[in-house]
Amino acid sequence: MMKKRKTIYEREERLRKRMADVEHKIVVISGKGGFGKSLTTVNLAVALAWHGHPHSGGILDAAVHGPCVPKMLDMRGQQIAR
Repeated sequence: MMKKRKTIYEREERLRKRMADVEHKIVVISGKGGFGKSLTTVNLAVALAWHGHPHSGGILDAAVHGPCVPKMLDMRGQQIAR
């Protein structure tokens, strides 16, 4: 159990370090399902890309019941770029 916790803490620390390099962050959040968070996020990302910011952002879909952003962007089976 202790090793698993250490792994989680290590991952969290790695995420904190990587996110510290991101200058601007936009969070779309709600405690209720079916609110339109994924749709809002995808529309925001597409709008930013259309306005000349195609490589300066990313989406983290942390949906508990399964991410739907890849499906909304028709990205099934594609390699994720870092």
